[in-house]
Amino acid sequence: MEGSTACVAIIRNKQLIVANAGDSRCVISRKGQAYNLSKDHKPELELVKDRILKAGGFIQVGRIKGSLNLARAIGDAEFKQDKTLPAEQQIVELCDDDEFLVLACDGIW
Repeated sequence: MEGSTACVAIIRNKQLIVANAGDSRCVISRKGQAYNLSKDHKPELELVKDRILKAGGFIQVGRIKGSLNLARAIGDAEFKQDKTLPAEQQIVELCDDDEFLVLACDGIW
């Protein structure tokens, strides 16, 4: 019944595809400036909150059912009722100004 977050980056040719679940994040450095390539899945986000409520859940103190503080995860089966929801992903074109990519969990940030 345990779960985890994840952040994955795939580089193919000059295309970067980033996908995340939960609050693990991906940031790219471009000309010394950091840019977020992922977005935390938190229960208080309006669209996420609406999905949780429609699925029969509730949010208490910023947590689903007063327990889980993120709205997407790998595992955490007790919180998953609707398996038809599409995955989120971002696509970014890499350029010569890109220096490095950082993928880390919320504990590292």
